[in-house]
Amino acid sequence: MGTALIGTVLVAFMFSGIATGVMTSDVIQVDMPKDELVAELQDYAQKMEGEHAEIDLSQYPEEKVNEFKRIVYSATQTAMKQSFLVILIILVVTLVFAFFIPKSEVE
Repeated sequence: MGTALIGTVLVAFMFSGIATGVMTSDVIQVDMPKDELVAELQDYAQKMEGEHAEIDLSQYPEEKVNEFKRIVYSATQTAMKQSFLVILIILVVTLVFAFFIPKSEVE
């Protein structure tokens, strides 16, 4: 259960970091029409089929590729730090509660 909790927290922070990075980027256009955005995301999803699929980055502008790499790197670093902090807080709270559990008497 702990692994699932850690993974869920990490993925949530990762997606949040990527979304924030894309929204604040000067290079990536987030104001494109919804149908264009859906079409581009479907294109990415089709290229991601398979376990270790590689996307051919040569078809995208170098500036955009570098911006995506920067966003993903930043989101990963931030997600790991935030996940560690959340798990540390859970650990400390659990430890504090453990001190208040009454000791059982041995008969």
